[in-house]
Amino acid sequence: MIRSPVKQKREDKSLDPGCLRLNPNSSRLRIDEVLKALKVNNANPSSPQANTLTMVNLVFKNCDEQQLINLLIVKRSFWSNFYSLMNKYAYSNSLLCSALSVLRITENLLLEAKGSKLLEALSAFSIGMHGNYDILTVLAGELMAAEEPSQSKNDIISILGNYIACLNKFAKLSPDDAAPVVAEVYTALKKGRILAAVAYYLDESTEARSRDAIIHMFFSPFKSMLTFMSSTKVSTNTTHLAKQLERSIEKIFYLNKSVKELFLKINNEFKDPSCFSILEIIDLNAILKDDNLSLKKKITEQLMFEEQPFPLFSGSIGITKVVFEYCTSKYNGAKTPNYIFQILLNREAVTFALVNRLLSFWIESHAKASTDLESLLQLVNTLFDKVDKEINKGGQESPVLDRTLELINSFSYEKLRKFQVQLLKGKQHQRWNKQGAQFNNVLSKQVEEYVKQQRVFQLQIGIWVYADDPVAAYRTKNPKFFYLVLSDNHYNLLAREFKYRIERTPTVEQNKIISPDGDAVLGLSTIVIPLKRIIDYRSRELVGKNITQPHKRLINMSRNASYTEVQLVGKNEKLLLTFYLDNKEASYIWFDGLQLIASQRQNKVSKPTKNQIETLIDIRKNIQMVGLSHYNFLEGFDEYTDDDDEYYDLDALSILTEDFFYD
Repeated sequence: MIRSPVKQKREDKSLDPGCLRLNPNSSRLRIDEVLKALKVNNANPSSPQANTLTMVNLVFKNCDEQQLINLLIVKRSFWSNFYSLMNKYAYSNSLLCSALSVLRITENLLLEAKGSKLLEALSAFSIGMHGNYDILTVLAGELMAAEEPSQSKNDIISILGNYIACLNKFAKLSPDDAAPVVAEVYTALKKGRILAAVAYYLDESTEARSRDAIIHMFFSPFKSMLTFMSSTKVSTNTTHLAKQLERSIEKIFYLNKSVKELFLKINNEFKDPSCFSILEIIDLNAILKDDNLSLKKKITEQLMFEEQPFPLFSGSIGITKVVFEYCTSKYNGAKTPNYIFQILLNREAVTFALVNRLLSFWIESHAKASTDLESLLQLVNTLFDKVDKEINKGGQESPVLDRTLELINSFSYEKLRKFQVQLLKGKQHQRWNKQGAQFNNVLSKQVEEYVKQQRVFQLQIGIWVYADDPVAAYRTKNPKFFYLVLSDNHYNLLAREFKYRIERTPTVEQNKIISPDGDAVLGLSTIVIPLKRIIDYRSRELVGKNITQPHKRLINMSRNASYTEVQLVGKNEKLLLTFYLDNKEASYIWFDGLQLIASQRQNKVSKPTKNQIETLIDIRKNIQMVGLSHYNFLEGFDEYTDDDDEYYDLDALSILTEDFFYD
């Protein structure tokens, strides 16, 4: 850990804007001395002079700012020698502090400076670290030291953040020249463990003030850096990234040329490197270079055995976009969820995990085309929503990144699809919330009418029921039966008593039940009960022996059976009819059906029938809400505004219910 001595703190005070600096002529002399010292060190690399870094620090603190830019900062050779010297003396706290002070002053000058030399200075400073990225490993070690967060660590975070900010300024002024530098530095930040160190330091910073400082100093410029790489295509200046990709592919398939040719054929649309953004090709390279063999094995199996293999390039590009866009949408400065910061800093691990999951989704869903891939990428968005929901529950002691990766790998394709439907339903219902109650009422009436007509049809078919208590009748073994049927005009319930069930179904003529077997009939007439006379419907469950009439061709076994006694009651508690049903389905049809079509509705409909109605309403609502033409399931919803009230009205919803047919 860097121990900033008292003297160093006193020297830092000279950074105060009110500090008097040397005049231009004196500054030039001091700068010449520094350049000579660096030249001597460069000529004798085995024995550099340690005090050179201290000399450079004093020059940057005391010399004229414009002279520093014009004569020193613009020189790439200066920065190359400076970083080389910094690498050699990184073990010395005082010398490392001097070097960091030089970087801090330079960054502040460049971020505030304007003028003709600015672009040249930014270029020299940005490129100067090339070949000396080992210093990043040293700084990462300082950040990951076991001590508590300190000012020296915050200084390192600030210097790294401002270095990235200088890169961003360079990219804004000259994007083509900056692109290869930005790509190289981003890769160096990963390899040098800087991103991992910042992630660790962020987790260790329990104080809100310290955390906010890290976000302000590092994440704002880092996010801008990612934005630049995401929006900048690979060009002639960054062709080295395409060559890296070619080498990675060759390394994977060097033992099987035919599989390699098939792989390139499937991904032929990306033959031109300009199809990739810098961020996309860096991510793809990282995936192909990853030591985890499981993904490569699955891809090879896909190529060898499947007619429609997984399109890795399209999938990887899609994941890069999903991760970047999702994190951007969740980014809100200091209010950003911690797991979003961890994803941004550990993009390589998260991207690999998501591509692996995307491949699993491709296999499980039997995907075949690009449209299937788009749907699966939308499912990855849903996966992020699920991760967000689970992490926000809290209660987990494991590190945020570990928890995030665990969740990414835990949700199955089937569960995510169900969760996706819930999200879509919720968003759609939210959009139409103001008219939801009225729309539900419309659907409820239509569904109840459908169920009612369904029951009418079933009641008109007719049914054989017991006229006597089947439990008591078991003793005599001579139960009587009713044949029940709904009249053609739906106004009356018709019943006729029989000694036994007959094989041929009775017919109905003008509210009369006609039996083809006269010997089986009891009584001379049909019982006609107007439905409007039924005031109450009562039922109770009975359990007894099964008394189904034996059949000469069947083996009949005595067993317990459940029966439902139904009583139809008129005015003054007058019992109009009692009959007994021998199965649940008949109970749902007749006991519930008679109530549904009655003019005086009773609230005694069974739970299964109520569930059927509710399920049908839910199905109708879900299917028909999908029919709203303005909604695109791949693009999602815009925010609802008051201006939408006129459009999102009940009439628009009611139109959905027209011309709907049940199968």
